[in-house]
Amino acid sequence: MAKSHPSLALHISLACITTVALVIWLGFKSYVGSTRRDLELEYSWIGDDNPLLWPLPESEPVVLYPEDQHRYTMYGPNSKAEWAALVPRNGTVRLGPHGRTFSIAMFHQLRCLDMIREAMVHMEVEIEERDPVVDHCVNYLRQIVLCHAHTAIESSVSTCVPSPDRTFNESFHQMSDVKVTEGTIPFAIDGETYQTWYKLHGDLSSSRPPLVVLHGGPGLSHDYLNPIADLAQRTPPTPVLFYDQLGGARSTHLPSKPRSFWTLDLFIAELENVLAHFNIAGAFDLLGHSWGAVLGSEFVVRHQPKGLRHLVLANGLANSQIRNEARKKLLFKLPEDARKTIVEHEAAGTTTEQVYKDALRVFYATFACTLDPPPPELIYSISQAEDDSAGGVVLDNVRKSFLENDWDITDRLHLIHVPTLLINGENDYMTDDVQAPFFQGIAKVKWVKFAKSSHVPHWEERERYMDQVSRFLEL
Repeated sequence: MAKSHPSLALHISLACITTVALVIWLGFKSYVGSTRRDLELEYSWIGDDNPLLWPLPESEPVVLYPEDQHRYTMYGPNSKAEWAALVPRNGTVRLGPHGRTFSIAMFHQLRCLDMIREAMVHMEVEIEERDPVVDHCVNYLRQIVLCHAHTAIESSVSTCVPSPDRTFNESFHQMSDVKVTEGTIPFAIDGETYQTWYKLHGDLSSSRPPLVVLHGGPGLSHDYLNPIADLAQRTPPTPVLFYDQLGGARSTHLPSKPRSFWTLDLFIAELENVLAHFNIAGAFDLLGHSWGAVLGSEFVVRHQPKGLRHLVLANGLANSQIRNEARKKLLFKLPEDARKTIVEHEAAGTTTEQVYKDALRVFYATFACTLDPPPPELIYSISQAEDDSAGGVVLDNVRKSFLENDWDITDRLHLIHVPTLLINGENDYMTDDVQAPFFQGIAKVKWVKFAKSSHVPHWEERERYMDQVSRFLEL
């Protein structure tokens, strides 16, 4: 009888220990704090706006006794089919109004365990008899996974290039201790009280000040900036605070408010209210993207916040006319039919027609987001600004009031005294000419340009973006 190969025992031991740790950690830790309240909320099912757990009806517990069986063995003639049958429909479910695909953590775990089994089956070792303990071990782990079934839903994100031997959908399962808190903040102004929706990634007790993020538009939502929450998972972690600005997305909608209501003073007051709610005005960092950079720079210039440590102006503008001239130049880089359509419809004021919107998509695919397809979070955020009862009202009023042609902060940029990080992309419609006034007018400024990006480098060069911002916030 041949002796068991020592590397086989080592591989089996490591696999069993790792899998046991994974199952116990997932089964008992990940979503202990979840409540049925999560399942009663309304979700967009875009990005991370979905319940943490698979919304199944409550059921009575059942008893499952671990026992050795003739099925689900390591090397049996039917083992492959038996293990495959444990994961129905490739382990996925479709949820939400558009049938978005999610995998379920329990099936994910079973699939991983089966892959470990397959790997050990195909190990090239000289052995005539298999140790029965191996079958016991793998089968025991299978039953533990079923006993502590983890019903977390996971976004189906492809992690490999499709090939004929890949018949299942691989997914990321984010194993993170980062706390996520969401809710609303009362915002009182002009004798009325509205609600500002927020989401906080991380703990405000962190050694780093929180990073408050101002989304673009106006009228968009925070969702397209979700990658910035990666900073909350770094060491040391940076708490990241998002909020949807008044009038759009999950905050109070005010479609009947006149144009005079939608002012910079309003949005600055909302920002200050958010800081006061979390008691972080004494120490915080600020990142504004696109319109958010307009809001952030005006806030700093006007109010000189003493607690502000760092300012990030990402893909923004300092002067409306400079931005408009840059855009005109970029139009000549488009196919002639798209350029002509945009120019003619903007001159005629017929920008609601579909042919104009189609041409504008060509512009944005070239200078706003070069990813194909664009992230669902970005699509969702843009859709909020197209809602004529919500974000569309905000966008239209702010543009026509001052942002489209009349906004200019260039002669006040010397009043920004905090360290500032300036960001744009090589193919950004917020071109170098648009960024130049920031670089020339702010005393303590660093300019980082992303060579493979357009207007959303936090998606297009995500890892480098987080590295740059994280290092800047350490200064």
